[in-house]
Amino acid sequence: METYSPGLEYYANRILTGDPFSFLKYGEGELCLAIPDMPLNPRLLDKWTPPGKHFAEPLIRCPVSDNFIFALWRQEFFKKAQKVKEYEGWLKKNTPKGVTFHDGAVWMDALVAGKLYPIIEAIRLQPRPVIIVGPERLSPLKQLTDWDIKRHILTHPLAAWEHLKFTEEEIRGIKEPALFVFAAGPLKLLIYELWSSVGQHSTMIDFGSVLDPLCGFCTRQGFWNLTLGTLRRNLGWETNKTYWGSLVSERT
Repeated sequence: METYSPGLEYYANRILTGDPFSFLKYGEGELCLAIPDMPLNPRLLDKWTPPGKHFAEPLIRCPVSDNFIFALWRQEFFKKAQKVKEYEGWLKKNTPKGVTFHDGAVWMDALVAGKLYPIIEAIRLQPRPVIIVGPERLSPLKQLTDWDIKRHILTHPLAAWEHLKFTEEEIRGIKEPALFVFAAGPLKLLIYELWSSVGQHSTMIDFGSVLDPLCGFCTRQGFWNLTLGTLRRNLGWETNKTYWGSLVSERT
């Protein structure tokens, strides 16, 4: 499926305005769960994985609105699996007309290139409090980014889905407009569930695992070759200084 790539600055500018929008992204894992008879990688399936219907619904009932952004990435998986016709056919048949899918690789591509800083800075400069929804490993973000983080709603690194209701209630309990940074695995589905309520006054963005290496955690193979210099550029830090250690240890 063709995806729209407006560039990183587009999202940074939307964040800076303070006007609410939501950004939900699916990779091949979520897509294989959503679409019947797709060859899901067994390592992506465990006892905490939600049933596929939960991933299918946001596609089938996707809001047709500029303020709800649905992004797709890793679509090349379906070519390798020789399932392109089935994949594209299902999306064309089951997703609402008028939905424009965005390029879901935008955060990862920027991180690997050392160019994520416009997003980091936009979140720091925008007027709303920041709420992190994700595991404890993201706790250094406040020191690293200088974001105005008011709450960190902790999620389990593996069994986040087991605490779906608790997490949803915690988010609903925040009444003032906020910017929610989601890095909570399948709990990204709350971005869809809450769009008609929370999403009307707050921004909710699915960042996936892209913030992990900034906090010192190599949770994806794509992070293995990231250098300290690249990570520093993503945070807008100097790169021409010699420093041994992690970004976190430099700030603590």
